Amino acid sequence: MIRTKGEILLGVLVLSLVLLVIFGYFGIGMAGAAQSNVVNENLKVKAYTSHSPIRINSDSDFTSENGIVSGSGTKDDPYIISGWDIDAHGAGTAIYIGNTTAYFVVKNCNLHNTSYHSSDYEEGSGIMLYNVINGIIIDDTIYDNYDNSIYLKSSSDNEILNNMLHSNSYDGIDLERASSNTITNNSIYHVQGEAIALWYSSQNTLSSNSIYNNSGDGVDLEYSSNNSMKYNILSNNSGYGVYIDTGSNDNLVYANSFYYNAYSGDTYNSWFVQAYDNGTDNHWNSSSGIGNYWYDWANNNDTNDQNNDGIVDWPYKLAGDVGAEDYYPLKTPYSSSVPEFSSGLFIIAIALIAILGLVRLRDRH
Repeated sequence: MIRTKGEILLGVLVLSLVLLVIFGYFGIGMAGAAQSNVVNENLKVKAYTSHSPIRINSDSDFTSENGIVSGSGTKDDPYIISGWDIDAHGAGTAIYIGNTTAYFVVKNCNLHNTSYHSSDYEEGSGIMLYNVINGIIIDDTIYDNYDNSIYLKSSSDNEILNNMLHSNSYDGIDLERASSNTITNNSIYHVQGEAIALWYSSQNTLSSNSIYNNSGDGVDLEYSSNNSMKYNILSNNSGYGVYIDTGSNDNLVYANSFYYNAYSGDTYNSWFVQAYDNGTDNHWNSSSGIGNYWYDWANNNDTNDQNNDGIVDWPYKLAGDVGAEDYYPLKTPYSSSVPEFSSGLFIIAIALIAILGLVRLRDRH
């Protein structure tokens, strides 16, 4: 039997539809399995092995005796320090790394109970990096230390991410004369000092951190310039959510969410403002007009965004002597997510196109 062009096209369309449905569901199943594996991995109970405090003061000190479990120190194969529980009582740091250029990762460690020492570089932090580049500190739990959870001094191009830092006597993360470091997605709470403090530090990026229930300011900048803060959540800190002091200039603060800092409440009170700026040319909104979400300001009444553009109609005035303002305060917390055309919707769309093609072919016949 000889088929017409229309019948051949009809067959191709039907076959295409069937294949799209099959591969589409297969793809969804694979994606679901991958997501499930990620969730299961995150839910695993971490098992730690006891280890004495670690001190590494040159690239040659990355040895198994100093907690290295694998790696050769290259970018593609960094030294790995992982799986250790370090009770550092009597020691100045749980892990000290100094004067290194090799690539390394400190991950899945439980670091706690450091003591004060008079040494300049071992004063009681959970992790201390001095004159270090190419380090990653990830997925660690650091708590109950005499000084800071993590202290970077004269160190650059390092990453601090996905750590849980709490219950320290001073700061959560302290950067001193440190530049171009990335601090992302850490939870910092119940520390007695600042949650993240920058001293004479520049070009660092602080993003997607949760900083809450701390006794000092959420983020404190002292003589620190050209840093970026975005997507952080700062809540219930006794001090300001962000404090920028004199000598800290050209910092960018946007798309953060502020709740109940500096004793602010459900509605705005000029005596209890959530941030302080006494520097020069600091920007509290992006060049595209995205400011920050201030719960007390956005929640002040239901008519403060009369044109429904997502921006509160009046700037948020910050504490300090320079008259700094957030000119584009957000009506709702910032979300960077953009609706995606999911695989399920893609399958439906293709199916509709195929059906329309079938209908047109049948109408021609």
